Amino acid sequence: MMTTDVKKADVPLVEMQHICKSFLGNRANDDISIHVDRGEICALLGENGAGKSTLMNILFGLYGQDSGSIFINGKAVSFANPGDAIKEGIGMIHQHFTLIPGLSALKNLMTGPYGHTGFLLNFQKARKDVRSLMEKYHFDIDPDALVGTLSIGQKQKVEILKALYRGAELLIMDEPTAVLSPAEAESLFSTLHGLVNDGLAIILISHKMKEIIGVTDRVYVLRRGKLAAELKTAETSAEELAALMIGKAQDDAPVFVPAPEAVQKKEVVLHISGLCAVSGTGAKRLDDFCLDAAGGEILGIAGVSGNGQTELCDILFGLAVPEKGSVVVNGKNVTFGRPWDVIKSGMARIPEDRIGTGLLMELSVEENILLGRQRNPEFCSPRGILNKKAITCSADALMNEFDVYPRSSRGVVRSFSGGNLQKVILARELERTPVLVVASQPTRGLDIGAAAFIHRRLTSEKQRGAAVLVISDDLDELFAVSDRIVVISGGKIIGEQSRSSFDRNRIGLWISGVA
Repeated sequence: MMTTDVKKADVPLVEMQHICKSFLGNRANDDISIHVDRGEICALLGENGAGKSTLMNILFGLYGQDSGSIFINGKAVSFANPGDAIKEGIGMIHQHFTLIPGLSALKNLMTGPYGHTGFLLNFQKARKDVRSLMEKYHFDIDPDALVGTLSIGQKQKVEILKALYRGAELLIMDEPTAVLSPAEAESLFSTLHGLVNDGLAIILISHKMKEIIGVTDRVYVLRRGKLAAELKTAETSAEELAALMIGKAQDDAPVFVPAPEAVQKKEVVLHISGLCAVSGTGAKRLDDFCLDAAGGEILGIAGVSGNGQTELCDILFGLAVPEKGSVVVNGKNVTFGRPWDVIKSGMARIPEDRIGTGLLMELSVEENILLGRQRNPEFCSPRGILNKKAITCSADALMNEFDVYPRSSRGVVRSFSGGNLQKVILARELERTPVLVVASQPTRGLDIGAAAFIHRRLTSEKQRGAAVLVISDDLDELFAVSDRIVVISGGKIIGEQSRSSFDRNRIGLWISGVA
């Protein structure tokens, strides 16, 4: 837990009282009251759809509450837009960054609808102010570097700098480590420690129990739009928080579903031989990469992001062409196949970026589920006319099977929570009864219940006889579901262990490059 010597004021820095908010008759926030003091980190915990994002979007001025009040330093305030919230010292760091890649870090801080006041931009003063903030909080970033050239961790720090530059006293951080490597996460927590010691306050939205227990002072637990509990972090445990979050005994909803007894492996389904690939900048990403995966097994791929995982997935699904090597699926060479050919070969894809590449966010659930099946005879006549009734019936059935909520097949997917978005992708991909499932970061950013559901479905595919590849930064996830784990580093497999001989320390050494 972080500690701070900052003296607490008589009134909270921020207080939200009896907040209510509904969308189309569905109560997203139901009489929620929270407060945050200076010099502390509060966690906001809850399953996807529990109301966390809605509550924080109200605090940041993106939504207006139906009822209830907001106080800043004891003064009642109302926000018509984020600009009003920013003026009152509220900053929000979204999970998906809002930076412009083609501009420098400095220009990103100064631009945008709430980036400055007046008609003229004073770059000299801005540069001085930004450098002062960077020195104060030990940010190692070149303000003139193009944002597109920065690492994910550096981009996140630019977002934090932007909020501080605009005078933030409270930072709302939405799943801040979801896209970070372990080293970047440690650097972030060091930064947060400095901020709270300087009197700032932080609201941390996270599903990672170890982070919440390790870095926060208090925890608010939301469940189904209501405040389920407020606890001091030092007086609770991961098990208690998980039980409060899901509303049932911890035994009924483990963070990760333990892998069942291994099923009889079948023939090799995926055979990768001598794969070589480079990034857009010419850096080598895959170096004579070789891998086999059999039907009836879950093969976990561990490693720090940026060691060839993205390139491997792109090649597997026909989105990139290797310099050399081959990919064979079910006896068929698909190395240079198009995405449509890959689908027909029996591969299913659960992409890392469910919003950017997994779904078309402006389309409905049933339209997204239809993708790749729109020419099937049960949905399309020989003359190209779609059978809308059949499409809706199929989507409704899959939503029930995969527990997608709310049960609105014609609802636009943009309005669904992250866990339900992932279930929509899973429903579409697994409905085809694939021989190979490739799931990249399948539970990143998801709550306990959604993660457990995803793991159960992947395990079911294995039991059905499919080969399942799970690419994940989360070792706990890989240890829970995998029959075999390989570690990728520098574009090569540098280590492998079977379930009967899993050794966390050894795998950790491989990942860190020590062994």
